[in-house]
Amino acid sequence: MSRDIKAIARLKKLSEIYNLLIISFIVLLVLFIGFISGDDDMRAGNIRILIATLISGIYVGVNLFIKLITMADEITRGLTFGMTRKKLFVLERVADIAEILVVACIAFLLIGRGSMIVKLIILVFGLFNWVEGLAGNNMMRYGKKAFWVYYIIYFAVILIFPRTLGASDKIVEITRLFMDWIRGAVLGQPQLWTGVVIFAIVGLMVNWLTFRKIPVNYSV
Repeated sequence: MSRDIKAIARLKKLSEIYNLLIISFIVLLVLFIGFISGDDDMRAGNIRILIATLISGIYVGVNLFIKLITMADEITRGLTFGMTRKKLFVLERVADIAEILVVACIAFLLIGRGSMIVKLIILVFGLFNWVEGLAGNNMMRYGKKAFWVYYIIYFAVILIFPRTLGASDKIVEITRLFMDWIRGAVLGQPQLWTGVVIFAIVGLMVNWLTFRKIPVNYSV
């Protein structure tokens, strides 16, 4: 087991370095700009919320961008280390959970709100599994076509989605309800908890089913 843990640590080393460097740079840059410009949020004592939001948001955004690039190398090398697909998949998911928990703990120390953070942990874990299952594993199976399809969709969402949030009253209402649920400010919490857990579990299953079919000799 210790050998497997060391192996997965070696595999995840590059992606963790990317995470740390990008998150640190953007957080420091935004804080620097905020202090220089005399932003009201800085003076009002909301810096902890700002930092927690930045770290969490950047972590998710960066991983949706680079995770699918680094996973190709991780999986190929992991299988050459002598791991079975099942063992590699389980260890990769454990590493994902550990990574998410580290970010969540930082957010909790900064702003508290444990129930909200637990919901986000489950949502992010589920989101990563859906993206890896539908995009990452298919990139490794079908190559450049799947690669470009995903990144075109990724940039389209990044550029277009924020502009649509206020485009209609219905979108505004859905966004408000989602944020109220995250904060625990709406009724029906048990049903919503069940829904998000199912979202994560089904995403995990999709990831495993597509992971089993990827070739070992992948290259973009």
